[in-house]
Amino acid sequence: MNSLKTLRLMVAIVMLIQGNFAPALTRNIATQNVDVEQRFDSRDEAPLASPAALGAAPQPVVEAAIATQKAPVGDWVENLPGDEMKYYARVFAYLKSIKVPLDNLDAYTKRISKYLAFIMYNSKKPITEQEKILFGEKGSGGVLGRLTQSSTEFLFCANPNDFECIEQVPRITPTAKHRVEDPTLKLGKLKIVPDSFNDKMEVHFNEQLLVHEDLYTPATGVARKLEDLINEVKPGKDNGIFMSLYGIDDIRVVQDEVGSKKASMKGVYDAIVNQHKNNVLVQGVFDTVAIHKNVPKGIKLIFSYQKPKDKEELARWIFSPLKNPMIDKDTKRPIAGHTNMRFMYNVGTQNLVNELNSGAKSFSDTKARFEKPDAKIMHNKFFVTQNNGKMAVWTGTTNIARTCLGTERNSNLSVIIREKNIAQVYKDEFTEMHDLKTEEPKVNSKFDGIGKKTFPIGKFKKDKTPNTHRLFKFAEDNTFVRVYFSPTDDGEHRAVLPMLHSALPGDKIIISMFCATGIEYVRAIQWAAARGVDVQIIVDSPTACGLNAWAGLGGQSSLLEDNLFADLFKGAMKDVSMSFNNKGRGEIWKQNHQKIGMLLRKQPNGKLVAEHFLFGSQNWSEGGNDGSDENMMAISRVNNSLPIGDKFLEHFNWLLNEGKAIPMIKAGCRASTKAYKLAHPEEDLVEEDASEETEDDSSDEE
Repeated sequence: MNSLKTLRLMVAIVMLIQGNFAPALTRNIATQNVDVEQRFDSRDEAPLASPAALGAAPQPVVEAAIATQKAPVGDWVENLPGDEMKYYARVFAYLKSIKVPLDNLDAYTKRISKYLAFIMYNSKKPITEQEKILFGEKGSGGVLGRLTQSSTEFLFCANPNDFECIEQVPRITPTAKHRVEDPTLKLGKLKIVPDSFNDKMEVHFNEQLLVHEDLYTPATGVARKLEDLINEVKPGKDNGIFMSLYGIDDIRVVQDEVGSKKASMKGVYDAIVNQHKNNVLVQGVFDTVAIHKNVPKGIKLIFSYQKPKDKEELARWIFSPLKNPMIDKDTKRPIAGHTNMRFMYNVGTQNLVNELNSGAKSFSDTKARFEKPDAKIMHNKFFVTQNNGKMAVWTGTTNIARTCLGTERNSNLSVIIREKNIAQVYKDEFTEMHDLKTEEPKVNSKFDGIGKKTFPIGKFKKDKTPNTHRLFKFAEDNTFVRVYFSPTDDGEHRAVLPMLHSALPGDKIIISMFCATGIEYVRAIQWAAARGVDVQIIVDSPTACGLNAWAGLGGQSSLLEDNLFADLFKGAMKDVSMSFNNKGRGEIWKQNHQKIGMLLRKQPNGKLVAEHFLFGSQNWSEGGNDGSDENMMAISRVNNSLPIGDKFLEHFNWLLNEGKAIPMIKAGCRASTKAYKLAHPEEDLVEEDASEETEDDSSDEE
């Protein structure tokens, strides 16, 4: 009898746990013949998974009724190697110090401790160095400190493909104020669009990077696609062009002028300016670099979108030419085009800002604005167009510059999406940066306003807060689209790492990345490869070869080091295949400037299907995710391969083969280049180095 009671009690407990653990994607979704808006509204009242229970028992595998995404067997965090108790006490104390509620403290500590143990599994580094990596110098930084500044929600979702779970407001409120989300905005709530997505997307890879720059054909170039998009917009009350750019260069050919070589961006520049002159609303936000080093120390510049009338202030205006010009190191002649404020792309950026602001009578009338310079960058490269009720967005990895777009010296991806929901998200982000919402104080060590008054600026970087919708499902072609802006939205922990951790044996991960750093990325990639996932990567040389980079020697972590999980899956493990751009042939494939990741899922018939595709301006690095203004899009679809993924696979293989990408060896980038040169003496490569590039070369990219 007692045994029967015990059995009944156990069954009741199991049923209770299963009820508490009902994941977001198994909520009661009505059938397809129900109105879409009704299905959307019904999710407001759907029960969420119980966060408090997560430590008591693992969440069951998510059978996603709406996503139908494959999941790792069991709970992905519980499946990670490493002893969670090794760091339990330190994590518990830290979470308590940041005011995590006591009733959830044990459960949250276990999940995070398990993840940290995974990061340091089998590490050969000294214990003191391991602890410094995990906890920082003073015990409140490192991986743990960075996690709690971010969205930790991915650690509390058993299935890394459970988008609705991951996109919830983080149950551990981020310690970084710019990531604290207003729950009433429901930014991570699934919005169902009763339409298709993939047929509204134009995909353009740079296809002329393997021919000499003098043989570039503008008529078939990607820049012409951007010109056409800009020229589509007609004058009208609600029409406009809204751009967030790292800058623009090469708008003319002028001897001894910085960034003026081929006039390759003149078409785009003229299209923007002409639309402005034709009374189309054109607005922009731009990056600044720093006060130019040739400005005498102690001089405070005039930070203003408008041209000062006072002569003394005009000399100190950020857009005024340098009194002490730069000198070309070879010709010894002065270099024109530099201003008191340095820009990543000179001449074009300053001229465009001045054109758009000409005639403005007040700050509020100005159309072009820029962020105040600091250590991070406004790195976006997107346009939003509104034209007679239709909206589109141009985005991708491509700077509006000669080497990225004008003559396609760098590998890049540009995408046009003609879909109003997605375009509106980018417009919302633009508006937050462009609107004059904050006032700089009168006392400023580097800048004055006109007449020594305060000067207004928009919200950039860590002055922003989460304000854009993140999660969409396009019902007609079963495609999920997620959009993230840095540094507020944390695309690394909401999209990139979950994608990497969702990989299963037999799947394939393909990554093409300009700048790649970070121990969490490295461990996720190693873990995938150890379990039998095929991983192929192209990085940029020398950008990805420095300290702490994926292809660097030394630092916290590197993909050149031995796989720390090799002892767990000796039969299944695959080596990570890493290559880099063969840039020793001059301006052919000058940089691998892409920021793209893709997961190909193995189907029961053995076919690989492009299930996840991630791209944008954001490099996979701490700086890209946590500090700069960036954007990233994640597109996901099951069973039917993503068209953009199929095109990328073809392009990636073209770079490897036709581009003659150089295979990486464990000795690093330089040794790999030397080994390649010995094996291919017929190519007569010239070894290049980052030190050859200077601030006077506006083709330097990020």
